[in-house]
Amino acid sequence: MTKYKVINKFKEKNHGGHVYEVGDVYPKQGERFNKQRAEYLAKYNADFKKVFLEEIKEAKEVKAKKEVGEE
Repeated sequence: MTKYKVINKFKEKNHGGHVYEVGDVYPKQGERFNKQRAEYLAKYNADFKKVFLEEIKEAKEVKAKKEVGEE
């Protein structure tokens, strides 16, 4: 499962109104991961003029990119 980090505070209507604070991991423990919802929140939202989530890159994924020469 892909994990995301909260970069702007928001209230998640799909998690019982849970308020995610900056730095929290999304989804919180015990909540189902919905890929479409996470991708939506990770894109610019014109209504709120913000992006709410950022994908957390796994350590081995970052290491593999460095070995290949990507940044």
